[in-house]
Amino acid sequence: MLEILISSTVLILALTALRFFLRGKLNPRLQYTLWLLAALRLLLPVSLVRSPVSVMNAVPDVPAAVQRLTAPEDRRAPQTDNTQSPVQTASETETAPTEAQMQLTGSTILKLVWPEIYLTPEAAQDPETRQFVLRHELAHYHARDQLWSLLRLICQCLYWFDPFVWLAAALSQRDCELACDERVLKDLDPGSRVSYGRALLSL
Repeated sequence: MLEILISSTVLILALTALRFFLRGKLNPRLQYTLWLLAALRLLLPVSLVRSPVSVMNAVPDVPAAVQRLTAPEDRRAPQTDNTQSPVQTASETETAPTEAQMQLTGSTILKLVWPEIYLTPEAAQDPETRQFVLRHELAHYHARDQLWSLLRLICQCLYWFDPFVWLAAALSQRDCELACDERVLKDLDPGSRVSYGRALLSL
């Protein structure tokens, strides 16, 4: 766990520095894809390759006392405390679901599986802006950004205590939008690109 935290922090800081110094020079899609390296480092439980050149070489070995404290339950010494917690029966811990919890209406299921796009009243009334918004969201869909977002949320849930993970999530989400805009602009003519930029600023 300590190795994952240290190596992921170094990687996140390196990607943040690369993002800053190569701003405007790096392809937005490549810039966004590089965050996958941080996600893989956070989600892989072990190192795939042992390298003599590693940030972990600068970290001293964990003391034996700490290793004993963090050892799995089945490897710890038996406790001498004679107090025992009362045993709970299955009937006490399990509760039957209510009838309201068992019912799923068609509209509820549809809301769970059908994507929704929310527009401001001004954007909804302007056909051009509405078309740009739909182009933008379809670009997200074709790039499978919903899966990337799920991966980002998993990392945030598992490492909720790590501020560097939250930094990486915020920057990667911003790079996701930049990469999406780059996809949309690629298919637009010069005049429409200016209109698209104005629509982004208005939103």
